[in-house]
Amino acid sequence: MTNLFADNFHSWLQERLHRSYTLLLAAGFEDRARASVLYIGEKREITNAHAIILDYKNPRDNEPNRSKILKIANNLFSSREILSSDNLHAVISHCRQRTNNGDILLVDISGMDRILIFRILKCLILNNISFNIIYTEAEYYYPRKSFFTQLKQIYDSSEIRLLNKYQELEKSEVIYSYDCIVFFPREFLGFPEPGRPAVLIAFLTFKRSRLQAILRAFEFSNRILIVSKPVRADLYWRKELLELINYDLIKNRTAEKKELITLDPFLTCKELESYIEEPSYRKSNIFLAPLGSKMQTVGAFLFWQLHPEISVIFSKPKKYFKKKYSLAWKDTFLISHEKLITFLKTKRADFEGINSECNYPR
Repeated sequence: MTNLFADNFHSWLQERLHRSYTLLLAAGFEDRARASVLYIGEKREITNAHAIILDYKNPRDNEPNRSKILKIANNLFSSREILSSDNLHAVISHCRQRTNNGDILLVDISGMDRILIFRILKCLILNNISFNIIYTEAEYYYPRKSFFTQLKQIYDSSEIRLLNKYQELEKSEVIYSYDCIVFFPREFLGFPEPGRPAVLIAFLTFKRSRLQAILRAFEFSNRILIVSKPVRADLYWRKELLELINYDLIKNRTAEKKELITLDPFLTCKELESYIEEPSYRKSNIFLAPLGSKMQTVGAFLFWQLHPEISVIFSKPKKYFKKKYSLAWKDTFLISHEKLITFLKTKRADFEGINSECNYPR
């Protein structure tokens, strides 16, 4: 697969084998969360590798993958630290210490939830810590293609029966993500002005209630709904499935549908900017729900950094169903520090740590 916006991590690492590395990753429950720690740990040429492993609130929810990550780090890394994902002060302190010692910092977002991605990237930039982003794709994603085939047959024969069939094929607790919580963090509050209409830019999800919970919590005069387009040919069908699952939201008279590929954070940022430049939205309060892929979430973060007036809303389930998520892993991609700098310089980013001359750490 040709990838013009990111480097293949394995190729990138081959050119920098005899360096000291610090890997920052989250101990999530998906298989791909351990891909980077395994690959780096098995590289004999890397004799000095350190792991900073972030634990979520309930570590047991991420077993058995969590224990596998810890075992790899214990056996193959020079050192490892286990920190709470809520203790960002300690996380940043460790990252600063390691980079001051000359380590190359790799931030693996594969096992991070979207709120954590936003917070980690924000803290690293504000603290002038140089970092590279890595991300591993899953080999098999949920829902499966057989599910799409059955749902598509029903839709073609009777659109009205679609949601009923959906509930027949899948447990309602999975469809509705058990129960979703909406987060509106103060640090990403933006600057909404009273009296202005509210526009929501939201990425559609396969778990319907992530977006529905946000729509229940806030009133929006207009909605821009983003359908994610997979880059891999074997996953093209997922775009159509995403539209089927959310067909009623897309057909809502206040909704405007857009499409974005899943793997390019820079294109995501540029496209989000183009949406808010439309005359009809310039005098609106913009709310962003970054519920798309992990790389799209990075793009959404860059967009927010460039436009801090935007308000960011998150939604996640109270309970995850580990058997209803991705399995195994494929390619790992890297967004280098240099590419991030170049993009932010070009966009003339204006936030702490980056000004019009861009004094981002080199």
